[in-house]
Amino acid sequence: MLVRFFRLHQPILLIVIPLIAALLWIPAFLYPIVPDIKYAMPLYEWVVRLLLHHAWLLSVVAYVLIVIQAFLFNYITDKFELIGKSSYLPALMYVIFTSFSRDLLLLHPMLFANIFILLTLNHVLNMYRLPSAQPQSFNAGFMVAVASLFYFPAAFLLLFVFISIIILRPFFWREWVIVILGFLLPYIYINTWYFLINGFDSFWIDKVIYPFAHRAAAINADIAQLYFELALFVLIAIAFSVGRGSDTSTHSVQHRSRTAVLRWLFICAALTLLVAPGFNYIYFFIGLIPLLIIISVYFLWARMIWLTEVIMWMLAVTIAFNYFTAR
Repeated sequence: MLVRFFRLHQPILLIVIPLIAALLWIPAFLYPIVPDIKYAMPLYEWVVRLLLHHAWLLSVVAYVLIVIQAFLFNYITDKFELIGKSSYLPALMYVIFTSFSRDLLLLHPMLFANIFILLTLNHVLNMYRLPSAQPQSFNAGFMVAVASLFYFPAAFLLLFVFISIIILRPFFWREWVIVILGFLLPYIYINTWYFLINGFDSFWIDKVIYPFAHRAAAINADIAQLYFELALFVLIAIAFSVGRGSDTSTHSVQHRSRTAVLRWLFICAALTLLVAPGFNYIYFFIGLIPLLIIISVYFLWARMIWLTEVIMWMLAVTIAFNYFTAR
């Protein structure tokens, strides 16, 4: 019954999904966590400083960002038919997999960065077969730069934008140059600001170089558990979703191109972990975007509904275990 309900595209789900997110975030509302911003990127640091005097607002803003991203993710999957037909399953999965442990319930930089990464994906997928994609190219580069000013390793997704252009577009050198110009613009502004306040060196040394140079090399037990649980459900989804999807779009050139773009988004997201401040599940939020599409495809197109219900209830039990065993 649970999976059947979310397979549909009913307006009531616009209320149900935020309510589910609110239930998952109750611990954060009761016991808000104040994040460490000592070496944080400037946009993230400035936002958190504005909210520090009211700790509960940190959790409220984080919750709102999760809900916004969930519906933005759902909008993109519907707009580009990434799962075959309209459904609110992607939004539900996004809420669950970004909130299924109490360790994730805080205002971390990925909550800001992922909004701009989703917008980047939207601009990239919009490029397909356009006579000119210069506005989309500029916007994609610009969004990657803004995301990196919340979480610097997101800058490496500039590679994803270039690879996507290769996949989706014929070669036009102007579009490549415009991507770079769009990326450089936010950095011109931010470097000018730090130069005016005599903090140019501190920006690059304290906020860009230091977190990477002093990154945590080990994975603690709690983070390892989160990775294991994510890997388990992704493997289940991949195993059962092979061959699923809409019969009309799965074999089209357009669908294959978009699938290739998502595949490269996952690869580039995995590469950002090499320069992340640590091996934390939170820093893998970028990679969740293509993975949750695979999971949504399975839950949407599976013929054995009873099996999807079992898996969904397993997921619910896992979430309960994570919440009640958290230190």
